Amino acid sequence: MVEKYPLHDIDSPLDREERLKVLENWHRITRYFNAVQGQIKILAGGEEIDEVLARIEEAITNAENATSDATTATGKINSALAQLDILISNTNASAQRAETAADDADQMNQILNNLKTELLALQTNLNGIVQAESQRVTNEGQRVSAEAERRTEEITRRENEAARVLKEQARETAEQNRATAESAREAAEQTRQQKLAELLVVLDQLDFKGEYNPAGIYLPFNVVRFGRASYVALQEVSGVQPSDDGVNWRLLAAGGIDGSGAVSTVNGIEPDELGNVQLIIDYINNLTSDRTDAGLSAAAGKVLKTLIDNHIGAGDNPHQVTAEQLALGNVQNFGVATQAEAEAGATNDKYMTPQRAKQSFDKNITTFSDSLEQVKTDLTTHLDEFVQNLSGNGYQKLPNGLILQWLTIPAGFTTNAGGAYTTFLPVSFTQQSLVVFAQSNSINYTSEERVIGASFNPTTPLSTIGIYTNNEGAKVYPHDVMIFALGV
Repeated sequence: MVEKYPLHDIDSPLDREERLKVLENWHRITRYFNAVQGQIKILAGGEEIDEVLARIEEAITNAENATSDATTATGKINSALAQLDILISNTNASAQRAETAADDADQMNQILNNLKTELLALQTNLNGIVQAESQRVTNEGQRVSAEAERRTEEITRRENEAARVLKEQARETAEQNRATAESAREAAEQTRQQKLAELLVVLDQLDFKGEYNPAGIYLPFNVVRFGRASYVALQEVSGVQPSDDGVNWRLLAAGGIDGSGAVSTVNGIEPDELGNVQLIIDYINNLTSDRTDAGLSAAAGKVLKTLIDNHIGAGDNPHQVTAEQLALGNVQNFGVATQAEAEAGATNDKYMTPQRAKQSFDKNITTFSDSLEQVKTDLTTHLDEFVQNLSGNGYQKLPNGLILQWLTIPAGFTTNAGGAYTTFLPVSFTQQSLVVFAQSNSINYTSEERVIGASFNPTTPLSTIGIYTNNEGAKVYPHDVMIFALGV
């Protein structure tokens, strides 16, 4: 290795030139030690510790070399002293300086060894610091990883919460629909009960008066029998023969199996023009006789069987049994509604069975639900038409195109020479400006500061507003001014 500060070899005799070499060696040792101190200072600026230690070891080696040289010089000096008695004082002085240099070199060697030990301890401390920093970085990485996992879990929790909220909203919507459907069902049931109550009221009012009497006086809801048919009086009536005229009488029940007041045939015999069937007298006699010595002919038996069968199958109430006789005076003679009639709900002369009531409810609740969904759709559509900006300077657009706008001009604006000031609405009307109002937002204003009006500028876009004050000349207006405008 090339020495950075090489020392001179000292020869005998120790003349002036050799003494200068000793002095130069001492200066070089001093500079070398100063360089070592400089290198140690560099350590605080990031110099590698191993390099510093290597240089320290190199300095120790140079110091040991210097010590060896000094020892050699001491031997030469002692030899010279023996030969040169005349130079004893000078030689002793040189020897003393050499010994001092040797002592200094030994002391420096000890210092450098101590410094080496301290630097090794510093290296150990620095290694500990590096390991601690490495552990801190590892711990920070784990913390960052844990934080990322926590954020992921938080995002998942928020997503789950959002899904739960949506599910809860869907449940509430379903519950509202169910409640609405239940309300509709209850309303329909209430309507049905009301109609049934009205029907019972009508049935309670029916009063059966028997055969029609031309001299009788009949009140509303009186029922009479006339020509094998039943009629109900619509108003107080007397002397008016029952017919389905819709003014005095209304047909309640038509007589006869065909609804026209007459039977078809009896034992093959058709009724006459009055609706009566004339039976053969022999048949009647055999059927009504009290004799015990006469038998029933085959023809009479056939007639009897036909009469019995026809009587059993007759639907025209041949015995003229009334509703009062059957304790059914308050019951109308209605049939059962078909499913179509039940679902339509337009017929008022049919009875409803539980099945028909359920079919009517199912049909109408579906229609009601469809109507409700359409209402919701229409409502959502129209809500989108309510565009608005409710800030300090804002507007409200209505579905019919009307726009309401408001704004505030802060105090400090300057009017022109005529006391006017021009400003702009938040949005421009698209068709027509209708009206605009302006007033000072203060009650403490002078007559010159009073706002006397506002108007639209017809030659500019429909967002330009001019306000006018009593100011004379260009002046700074000291109050806020509020503006309200209406247009389409």
